[in-house]
Amino acid sequence: MKQTRINSITLLEHFIKDHPSGKELKRALAVKLALENYSYRDIQSILNVSLGFITKWKHYFQTDGVEGLQSRHRGSQGYLSLEQKRKIVSWISQQGSLNVEQLEFHIAKFYDVVFRSKPSYYDLLKEAGMSWHKSKKKDKLLPSGGSEASRN
Repeated sequence: MKQTRINSITLLEHFIKDHPSGKELKRALAVKLALENYSYRDIQSILNVSLGFITKWKHYFQTDGVEGLQSRHRGSQGYLSLEQKRKIVSWISQQGSLNVEQLEFHIAKFYDVVFRSKPSYYDLLKEAGMSWHKSKKKDKLLPSGGSEASRN
């Protein structure tokens, strides 16, 4: 039993070193401290977690190992592939000016995608170097204070 506890602690130490994510780190530390015989009250105080948190994650660790401590939520699948996003950003960059409605129409027409919220369109405009406020290409400021356009 003692060897198993030592192996578990070593396993957790490696996991903690390789997974600096706040949530996963806190889970692993709670379990590690419990295995090192810290009282649950001390762990609760040190990590600012509930007693249920410690019990829950210790159980997941005992059942599934370090995999049980990892976040299960991986986000949703994007509407566009990386290649499609690249093409859209390239297209945006070629436009002199563009508003969100024009971008929304283009993506719907050519990619059959309509985003649920405007920030998805704003992100594409930003990635292409356009301001979503004015939807015009941003002039890059030069150290002298002038813009590229005024220097040519």
